[in-house]
Amino acid sequence: MWTVLGPLEQRAPTPENTLPSCAIDGTSDLYGLGIRLSIYVQYLTILVAAVSGRRLYSKIRTAVLIYAVAILVVVFRNSISGKLYALEVPIIQLLVLVQLSAVLPTVWVISPVGWLIYMALAANSAYFVWYWFRGLDKLKRSNCADEYAWFFAKVSLYQWYRTFNKVFACFGIIGVLYQISAVGGIAAADNVDQTNHVGNVWGLLPTIPFTIAACEMAIKWNGIKKVNSIDSTGQLIPLVLSIGQLLHFLYSGVRRVVNDEDDDTLA
Repeated sequence: MWTVLGPLEQRAPTPENTLPSCAIDGTSDLYGLGIRLSIYVQYLTILVAAVSGRRLYSKIRTAVLIYAVAILVVVFRNSISGKLYALEVPIIQLLVLVQLSAVLPTVWVISPVGWLIYMALAANSAYFVWYWFRGLDKLKRSNCADEYAWFFAKVSLYQWYRTFNKVFACFGIIGVLYQISAVGGIAAADNVDQTNHVGNVWGLLPTIPFTIAACEMAIKWNGIKKVNSIDSTGQLIPLVLSIGQLLHFLYSGVRRVVNDEDDDTLA
């Protein structure tokens, strides 16, 4: 028997019902809410580690590298298999780009991890070139009339924004390859400033709010479904781990400051 509340509950719009009928189901394992929040928290952890000393910064670099490479491997695999939608790529690639850029070896401390970070950034840059020149046409499209990105305003992924990113991607990969070729000679110098990693990280600070806005608005404007809840283990575990990592680095940084003050007092 129908009740008064029954029909009303059926007619009540839910967030999913308000999305356009052409909206796609996003790849939550790549950029679901838990994944995105864990990466945003990791940005903060990088800042904390950078000002807490090289030892902590080296640890976070390794963690970021593993996380970013795992995402890139899935992106490459899903692109080859045709499971990825074209409009999803800028969201994922921007998250990874800021991750890797924030932990780039400066002029500096070159180590095996540093070289691997450069290799990962080069792979990401090469994929970005392919995406804007060919991938945008090769990967799946939604049934919507247009697909959008955030660039201080709502813009189409195509037209001038695509041309802009073609140029940006080309300059990006040239810059990465140049740094890789030059870094050996720089690292071998005796008068290298070994504290530049702090300036490197803080210089990227303004890009963090841009990245968050670009990712969240692209998801909203394209009506991407199933990426805005933490309803699975795959979303919850990365988020909990990243929060735990941030708390650990905060504690380690505070303890280091306290120990330094104790040493100064004893002196």
